[in-house]
Parts: sequence; structure tokens; C-alpha cells
Amino acid sequence: MFTKQQSRELQTKLLQAFVLAGYVGGVAHAAEEQHQTLEEVVVTAERRATSINEVPLAISAVSGETLAAQNIVEFSQVASSLPGVNFSSIAQIPRIFIRGVGLDALAPGAEPRVAVYTDEVYNARVAGAFSSFYDLNRIEVLRGPQGTLYGRNATAGAINIITRDPGSELNGYGKLAVGNFGYVQAEGAVGGPLSDTVSGRLAFQTTDHTGWGHDISTGSPIDDQHKRSVRGKLVIKASDSVTIRLGADYTTQDDAGGGAFHFIHNAPGYNAVGLADGFAVPENVRDVAGVQPHFKLHNYGAVAQIDAALGESTLTSITGYRHVDSYLIQTSDGTTGNYAPTQFEEKSKSVTQELRFRTTFGKVDALVGAYYFHEENSALTLSPLHWRLFGVDFCALASLPQPCDPRSQRFLAQAYDAGGDQKTDAYAFFTQETVHLTDRLGLDLGMRYSSEKRSESEHFQFDLSRLYTGSLTYDEFGSPRFVSAATQNQARKWTSTDWKANLHFQLSENVLLYVTSGTAFKSGGFNLGGMQAPFVPEEIKTMEVGMKFESSDHRINATLSAFHYDYKNLQVNFTVQNQILTANAAKAKVDGVEFEITALPVDDLQVNFNASILDGKYKEYATEDPGRPNLGMLDLSGNKLQYAPDLKLNGSIAYTVHTSVGTFTPRVAATWTSKQYMSQFNLPFVAQDGYVLTNVFLDFDAGNGLTASAFVMNAGDKQYTIAQNQTSLFIGNQIFGQWGAPRTFGLSLTKSF
Repeated sequence: MFTKQQSRELQTKLLQAFVLAGYVGGVAHAAEEQHQTLEEVVVTAERRATSINEVPLAISAVSGETLAAQNIVEFSQVASSLPGVNFSSIAQIPRIFIRGVGLDALAPGAEPRVAVYTDEVYNARVAGAFSSFYDLNRIEVLRGPQGTLYGRNATAGAINIITRDPGSELNGYGKLAVGNFGYVQAEGAVGGPLSDTVSGRLAFQTTDHTGWGHDISTGSPIDDQHKRSVRGKLVIKASDSVTIRLGADYTTQDDAGGGAFHFIHNAPGYNAVGLADGFAVPENVRDVAGVQPHFKLHNYGAVAQIDAALGESTLTSITGYRHVDSYLIQTSDGTTGNYAPTQFEEKSKSVTQELRFRTTFGKVDALVGAYYFHEENSALTLSPLHWRLFGVDFCALASLPQPCDPRSQRFLAQAYDAGGDQKTDAYAFFTQETVHLTDRLGLDLGMRYSSEKRSESEHFQFDLSRLYTGSLTYDEFGSPRFVSAATQNQARKWTSTDWKANLHFQLSENVLLYVTSGTAFKSGGFNLGGMQAPFVPEEIKTMEVGMKFESSDHRINATLSAFHYDYKNLQVNFTVQNQILTANAAKAKVDGVEFEITALPVDDLQVNFNASILDGKYKEYATEDPGRPNLGMLDLSGNKLQYAPDLKLNGSIAYTVHTSVGTFTPRVAATWTSKQYMSQFNLPFVAQDGYVLTNVFLDFDAGNGLTASAFVMNAGDKQYTIAQNQTSLFIGNQIFGQWGAPRTFGLSLTKSF
């Protein structure tokens, strides 16, 4: 990490560059009239429509037009260009980190710190959070805790995905993209008026590609993807003052474990038991060994939003329903011995209801609201284990006739069977007022009271006495898998009152300054199947100062922010035997600086650059390392937060060339991410060194609704991991991980009308 002096120097240089950019922009505008300007994006992050340059908080937004023009079809493509945002997907389960804080486990029942909303409906389960990433109006990413307006599980930030409305006249598009690894993606939409008062829209997307590698045990592909998604939307103008929006979506996915875990290497001083027994691991890093990975997902939901104008005030009701059913099987030992196949299943049904009332009186814009969340979810972890892991010779134990290979994969014990059912009821009441102290000076005051009650019924079994007879196939819920198991029922309730104060000052027509402080909390919870006391809520206090600049000619936008977080009882994850569990670290802190600039130096040339500097550390944290139990209790104070790189830089440049047949725009984007630890123990062999990813594009626009884009992602074919995890000691303590995507390339063709 940088020294304090180096950090000050870098901040000074960024500020100088910011001021210089504004000066140059002003000079250019004064010198001559320019025709092109940067796109203005209107956001609703503060529950009202406002230009992003007027919102006094750290927020990035990308419009649907930009998403379509740049052929962005996954959130990962957006995240790579945003400061302080890191995104990956393990076995198709999204993992989002904002400013060094996020979810680093794929255990059933785990909940994120970044709240993801689709059309203002909260996605309780991250497995289905990005299923509707197509035909969008825009996407908004709020960086930092959102404790008042968003509340639940937003201690790191919030993401708003807003789908496209039908439109006032017939419109739509069709798109086809093809590429290497058998990549074929088709999507389209059609919308428009159905009557004088009703309009509708129907959109779909299908994605297929073959695997980046194979399971050397079965020869079948892995890291492939096969997904289908459809969404419908109706907008009803019930009266001059009442508008109703109805939406529904469905996504299904069934593939060979896209995002499968790979054997990375042995931990120093250890050897995987399967390797010690003469089995093999893949020579190609893209391959896996063991049980054939498999992932299934069914995700669907509906939303009803009613907006009623009451004079100068507005009443909004948003009702949502989400259902997520996911299944994953993968290996935990990574060898052809297949000593430890592991299966995760999760089912979730959730209902949300939010009411908001917005009004203005005098110099005060006021918003009050109430929120209700109900979820019933079930989680299951199954992991049959080979007797060899415990030094048992089954051939001798059972007096089986020879020949009998004691290493045979037939000899799996029932072993782990852990899981349970959980019910959550969360209530919140919130308010935020903007007081216009003067024409330039404003004060936002917010408060939220949250109450969350959880109850669970869980079971745990570790049975080595019986041969495993299950199928390890989809939907093991309700099967008679065990003879006897330990059970436990628990219920807990947590409450919190959080606040926000934001002072913002329009220094000039071009510059907005703000300082904000507040609190947020993430509810406590249960490790379903862990047979433990609940982990306690996570709390955060935050302070941030920032500046936003927009040149008078609308050709330069820039932001600069600095922040400090204090976390108490930070929830962290670690592996105990074959279970991924959550526990509390005592205290942690994050300090950081972020800078963004987008500029049109001349017509047809657009340049983007952003940087984020992070210093995230545990302040107080004592725990044991399951992989090194002989060391006893370890003091992790001063250790870096996992998945929190010290520095992330992103830049892109695009230039449009006009011809008689249309415009051609070559684009190049590059992201450099510094070294990051992937374990709270900061082990050098569970880390990813710094790396650069480069993407290259050539976009074409014929001007008649026909567009095309040629793309090369990870042009340098960089091999890097996006996740690592140390497995159980009795399996061999080996390091498992997820590799980032290899070089992919292709061509997309879109026709809009």
C-alpha cells in the first residue's frame, strides 16, 4: 500500500488533473461552439428523477443506449469500468464487492452486503439477481452504505437495474451475437401502445456457449452456459393521476457447472489426499477433475408499481414477489479420486412491499416510507466423503472378497448432511428530508428504523457408518437421507436505527461539493446446518467528502471522493471441514479515494478514466485458521480485507470515423487491478497478483437502426483467478479457485426499429 506521503501526492495530482481538465474544457468552449456533448443520465437513486451530476453521493450510471451501443450484456462488463467495484461469479453465483466489502461465500442462505434491485424490487438471493440484464433503461451503482433509503443488506452499496418501459409508439430490436467457444446469444424486444391507456413490452434473451475446459474424469465440458430468460411489462394509465406498472420475468439455466472450482495448487507442506493416493489433477488450468460439475437455476418473479399524483405530492406503492431455486454440485478435493463431491441446494420465496409518500412544503422536500420483507428459504449442503480420508480400509472393514480396490469411488460414506429452513420478517420505516437552506446550499437528513426477526429449524449429520446411497442429483429436499441427525430450532430479533446527514453546496454552475455521514447495519443470521449460535449484526459508520464537476459545454464530467468506514462485527466467511460458515470479526476500517473523468476533448473522441485507492484492514480480529489449527488463536489485526485491492485503474478511448456507409468506432478498454488477498489470513498462496485485462471493440452504426460490433475480451488471454478458497485439512488443505474467462471474441448484429 502507499505511504501517507505517497497517498497525499497522488491525491494532489488527481485534483490538479481535475482542475486542469475543467480549465481546458472551459477554454475549448470559449474558443468555439462545439456540437457534441456527453450524454446526460437521469437517475432515481434518491427516489426522485435527477441528473446524475446533481446527486450528492458516489454513484455511477450507464444508460440503456450506452449498454446497447457498447454491446454490454453482463454486469461484469459494467463493473470492470467502475471505480471501487469488483465483480466475479463462482459457479454462476454473483459476488459483488464495493470499496472492498462484499459477499465472498456461496454457502446456501448467505446474504450479500450489496443490495440488488430490479425495477425497485429487492433480490434476496444473489443467484438470480442479474438474470434480467437485457433490454434495460439504465443501471445505477451506488457506492457506499445506503442505510436509510435502501436499508436491508446495503452496507456496501446498492445496484438498481431498471428495465425499459414499452414506449409511446411501436419500437423494438432484434440482436444476434456469435463467437468462439460456440457462443450464441439472441435477444430482442417489442413494445408500444396496446390501447389509448395501456402499453406493453415483451423481451427475451438466450445465451449459449461451450465449455472453456473439460472434466478429465468424464470428458464432459465445464464452464459452459445455457440460459433462457423472458420478461413482460404493462404500463396502464388508469387516470390522469394514476399510473400502474406490472411486470413479470422468468429465467432458467442448466449447464455443466459454469464457473466451476478448479484445483489451483497444494498448500505449502501439504498434499491433496487424492494425489497422495496416486490420483491425478488436471494439467490444463481450464480443466477440472472429480464429479461432473452441474448448475441449475429457476428464477422468476413479478412486480406491481402504482404511482398516484396527489396534487403536488406523490404516493408510490411497490409490491414484489421473487422465487429462486438453485442447485450446484462440484468437487471439493479436485482429483480424479473424487473423494469429496459437494452439493448445495437453495430455495427461496420472498415478498416485498414498499410505500413512499413524497411532498414539498416551503423549502423542504420530504419523503416518508414503510417497507416490509418476508422470505422463506431452505438450504442444504451434502458432502459424501471417502473412507480413505479417515484412514479406513473399507475392503477389510466389510470383509469384501478380492479383488477389492480400497480407493474405489464406490466407497463414499454418507458424511455431511447439513441444512434447514429459515423464515425472515423485516420491517422498516424511513424518512429523508432535503432542506434548501439557500439557492445553493442544501441539507439532506435521513433516518431508518429496521426490525428483523428470523427463525430457523436446522439439522446436521456426520455419518461414516453407512455407504452413501443418494444420487447426488437435483432436488434432494425431502429425501430420507439420514437415520438420525442433530436438530436445533432458534429465533432471534434485531433492531437498528440508522441515520444520514448530507450537506451539499453548489459552489458554481459547474462544481457541486458535498460531505455526508451516516450509519447502516446488516442483520445477524444463522449458519443453516452449522448448529451454532447466530452471528450478530454488522454495523458501519461512514464519512465521505466529494466533488462533482461538469464543464459548461457539457464535454467533461468528473468526480472526486474520499471516504472512511468503521465496521463493527464485520461478517466474514471461512471453511470448517466441508461447510462454509459465517462469523463476526470485531472491527475493520476502510479508507479510500476515488476519481472519475469522462471527456470529449474533440468531436468524435471520448476518453474515460477512473481510479480507486483502498486501504481496508481488520482493526480487531482474533480467530483460528482451520487450515493451521496447531497455531491456535491468531491475531489478524492489521490484515487486509479479502478481495480489496489497494489500487484499481480503468481507462478507455474511442474514436468515431464517419463514412458514406455509416460510422465506425474503434474502442480500447483496459483495467489494472493490484494484488488482492482472498483470505482473511492474508496467506501469500491464497492471493492473486496484480494483472491487466484489455478489451478491444469495433462498433458500426449504419444510421438506419442497423448496428454491429466486433469484440475481443481479455485480448491478452491473461490467466488470473477471481476467487480462491482453502479446503479442509482432512482433504489435504489444497487451494481451490475460479479462473477468469479466457480470450473470447465474436460479432454481434442488431436491428432496431
